[in-house]
Amino acid sequence: MGYPNWYAPKVNVYQEDLPDFFVGQEESLQGYWDSLLSHHPRWNQVLLSPRKTGKTTLFKRLCNILFTEQKLFAPLYFSFPQPTYDMGNEVTDQHRKLAKIVDIALGMAFTFIRQFAGFAFRNPEMAMMEQMKLEKSLRKINNALSKDFLLYLNSYEKKIKDTPDDYQRFSVVFRLLNGLMSISKKKCFVVLDEIQEMDLGLCNDKGEQLPCTQALFELYQNTDHLNLYVTGSQVSLVYYNILGPKHRNRLESDVMLPLDPLATQELAQKFLVYHGQSGYAEIGKDVYSLTGGHPYYIQCIFRKSKHILKKFNNLKGLKEAFEAEAAIEEGSIYDYWNTHLQENARLLNGEMQNTGLCMRILYYLSQHRQEVPISFKRIAKHLKVKLEIVEGKIKILKACDFIKASSDEVTSMPDRVLPFFLLAKYKASLLEGSKKTVRQALDEYASKNLAMYRDSPYAPMPKDEFMAMWLGKMQTQWAEFQKQQAKKLQAHDAALKRQAKKARQHEVALQQHDAALEEQEAVLQQYQGKITEQEKKVKKVSQKVNSQEIQLSKVTHRVHQVQGKMSVFFGRLMEKETLDRIAAFKPGPFSQYPVLNFSNVNVTDEHGHLCEIDGVSQSKTKPKMPYVFVEVKTRQKLIITKTVELFVEAIQIMVKQKKIRQYHAYFVYHGKLTTPAAQLLKTHKIQAISLAELGIRVKIQPGKKR
Repeated sequence: MGYPNWYAPKVNVYQEDLPDFFVGQEESLQGYWDSLLSHHPRWNQVLLSPRKTGKTTLFKRLCNILFTEQKLFAPLYFSFPQPTYDMGNEVTDQHRKLAKIVDIALGMAFTFIRQFAGFAFRNPEMAMMEQMKLEKSLRKINNALSKDFLLYLNSYEKKIKDTPDDYQRFSVVFRLLNGLMSISKKKCFVVLDEIQEMDLGLCNDKGEQLPCTQALFELYQNTDHLNLYVTGSQVSLVYYNILGPKHRNRLESDVMLPLDPLATQELAQKFLVYHGQSGYAEIGKDVYSLTGGHPYYIQCIFRKSKHILKKFNNLKGLKEAFEAEAAIEEGSIYDYWNTHLQENARLLNGEMQNTGLCMRILYYLSQHRQEVPISFKRIAKHLKVKLEIVEGKIKILKACDFIKASSDEVTSMPDRVLPFFLLAKYKASLLEGSKKTVRQALDEYASKNLAMYRDSPYAPMPKDEFMAMWLGKMQTQWAEFQKQQAKKLQAHDAALKRQAKKARQHEVALQQHDAALEEQEAVLQQYQGKITEQEKKVKKVSQKVNSQEIQLSKVTHRVHQVQGKMSVFFGRLMEKETLDRIAAFKPGPFSQYPVLNFSNVNVTDEHGHLCEIDGVSQSKTKPKMPYVFVEVKTRQKLIITKTVELFVEAIQIMVKQKKIRQYHAYFVYHGKLTTPAAQLLKTHKIQAISLAELGIRVKIQPGKKR
């Protein structure tokens, strides 16, 4: 089987975000595709990478493609809920909200059932349905397979809730998968996203935290025809807890690499176009140097911001946009790393709040990131802390994925943006801490010298002279140190002033931008008011047109109903007063037609419905002349649509029966025409003739209406 189109999934069943921005991971997709569809034994894998590097996008894209491009593996995807906290930025593990195992097991089971059903019945909508709609859809299909799916759908909830042991609830979910695979003759491709939450975020019904990862991996070993893929953003935790000694020979691990420079260039251009921005020629290379190819950082740089008017015409504008996202609290990248600190609150013991030793080590490494690798001894010497304490803190930082380290040195800081964030977040507090450390060191040094007084070469010297000499040296050193610190503080103040100036410039730019927006909104409101008035006028006109169309359709409908045989019979000659009226305005429309040729005609359709035409004539001297149909209504004071409709219907029957190609129709009246009636005459090209307008006065003897 060849490779499908990685860039155009036919469905978005698994709710992939920004599907048009998938770049740089084609080789990974091909690798998964080859491994899954080969005829080798089942293959299970753990994909590790930090948050927001594209793991979820990669597997959702793979599931969407598998859904339509093959028929053997049912793609199933479930993501464990991300952590939430009760107390904003002041968080520890105690403030973390845990999810109940029973709720997670129920959500996982129903997600797998509906996704499996959508794949088995080739219905993408079914894979996203709620439970009631899914049940109705399965009942409509009504075959053996749909009945089996209904059985699982109606029984899974009771089975999970009735299972007392929390770990066994996941066993129910996997037995459910075994059953679905058995009845559908399909295999499974299962993705469990954010797997670290099984160790950190689940609890029993009493609220007691329970790590479930090991139990889950014991269960899947007893499930046939299942390929399991898990992903995790807390790399160290997943590596040691999931890829431990028990499972290292059962699961293969892979690390998701950042985008290469070409993919970074492509993604940057996509975001520029998406947000309506323009960039300079070398922007892709500079974006890669700033972000290291991290897709989320690229997205943050180019997205629109309330805090800065971003421009990408040169490197300066790009750096300002990057700093706005990574160095201030309102920035998205700043918030990304703040969240990472919160998620590791248990390991850090709150040190990110009061800038403890862990943060001081990170800050030092950020300042000297160009000199990495850095030995533990150098860090301990610089911070004046025992080596054993530094080694313990290094293990914590390594577990939190802040650094990579060997047995005796820090080998790297894996994220290129992390040092920039740390220098911005902890600069003020750690500078203050360094001053306190210097003062404490001076006090300790003084105490040591006083304690060693008796053993020193100056022992014969009087104590007061010795103290004066020692204090003089210390004062000189302290004065020199103060000068150095003053220079550093001046440089720091100058940098702050420059930043404040930039902030003021940004503020002015934002104010101008806001003013321009307000003007545009005012103009837009004016246009909207005008458009609303026009819409009201158009609505009135359309209502009139609709009413006229309804009337016309009624007449047309009645005419089209005339089918089959029709009888046409000529009645008596027209009444004397009608003849007199017609004669009265000769010469006129009827000058070519002798009055005596006019006949009263009654027309009936096959249902016996009667329509009448007062006068029908054709010239005897000129037989090729058109027929003339005349309807005379002088006894009605108000001519309504119904009267006109009967005349139109009679004309249509006559034309069809006599096969008349050309005719003239006249409607003679003495009273008044309603507006709809006049419009209907005009629509059917019937000439209305008012006797009053012609100046003809009509006297009609009282009699019965015809």
